[in-house]
Amino acid sequence: MTRHPAAWDGHGVASTEIPALRSCMIVIRGRLSDRMAAAFAGMTIERPVGRTVIHGRAEQARLDALLDELRDLGLEPLSVDVRD
Repeated sequence: MTRHPAAWDGHGVASTEIPALRSCMIVIRGRLSDRMAAAFAGMTIERPVGRTVIHGRAEQARLDALLDELRDLGLEPLSVDVRD
């Protein structure tokens, strides 16, 4: 987390922490359709032969939501790489 002077946390409490953005790359088997790719707005989607690569910067909560979305769509990640 990055420290920042008194940021509002949305729950009526001032917080001094802002979620850190991390670089992430998720590789899944097969080609994700345009319709399914829409679930990952804000991320870059690449479709090399036989797989789909989803990458971009996200805070931990967003990364968790992306992985939940993959599970809900019945897709299994081949790899997940997260870097600070």
